Amino acid sequence: MERNRIRSLQYFGAVLVLISVAVHLWWGLPRFLIYANPQTLNFYLQTGGFPDPRPFLFLGLVLVVLILGIAVWRGLIENQTVYIAMIVLMVGSVVGWALWHTVLNHGVVLTSSNAAATEGHEGTILGTLLTHFITVPLEGGTKLVEIIAVLVFSLLVRADPRPAEAKH
Repeated sequence: MERNRIRSLQYFGAVLVLISVAVHLWWGLPRFLIYANPQTLNFYLQTGGFPDPRPFLFLGLVLVVLILGIAVWRGLIENQTVYIAMIVLMVGSVVGWALWHTVLNHGVVLTSSNAAATEGHEGTILGTLLTHFITVPLEGGTKLVEIIAVLVFSLLVRADPRPAEAKH
């Protein structure tokens, strides 16, 4: 594949990842700050409850993408490594979302939340995911962006065998 097309795919993939990161930061940071409050931490310690893990995971995703972005900018990492890391992160986000809304029953299995948040989850796993995908457009759109990012970076893994250009 010619270099201009590869560069366009790299930019497109980066934009897709930035959209995903922005949504995860927008949703995760306020909730993370609530959990960072000493009173909230004390509550969970006293009650033996477990907080919703998503804010921590979402900010972890943001942090890893930020670190990878800095490494790319500084020329410290090869393109192939970045492509594979982005595939793993985006697949992880989609799979985590699917698990949260099906097997983990909105975290009832993990957290001290009640089962009220799981109403309307009768039926198949695929039906449940499709319902969430359609009824919560931000989630559905973000997952679609992440799936497209996986496809773009998978294409780049095959089309761009060259290591990153070293910056001097």
